[in-house]
Amino acid sequence: MKTMLAAFFLLLVSGMVYADNNKRQDCNKAAEGTTGSERTRLISQCIKHNASVNTMPPMLQRMRDCNTKAGDMTGDAREKFMNKCLDIEQ
Repeated sequence: MKTMLAAFFLLLVSGMVYADNNKRQDCNKAAEGTTGSERTRLISQCIKHNASVNTMPPMLQRMRDCNTKAGDMTGDAREKFMNKCLDIEQ
């Protein structure tokens, strides 16, 4: 069970890294034709804007919501709750 959760977490993280790289590429394209401090400013604004937009993958958002609902639960009770909340088959 823990192996499955670890693999699931790694898949989510790799998806986030991929999305982050795509955002950076988009910002680089948006700043094409500029140089120096103007390019740095444009890219910085673009990255900040993208960070402020809720671009969290749906499953990661679901994990965050379930984690919030679990509150202070610990141990087996928390694991059972999280599995049920995330619809993970056991």
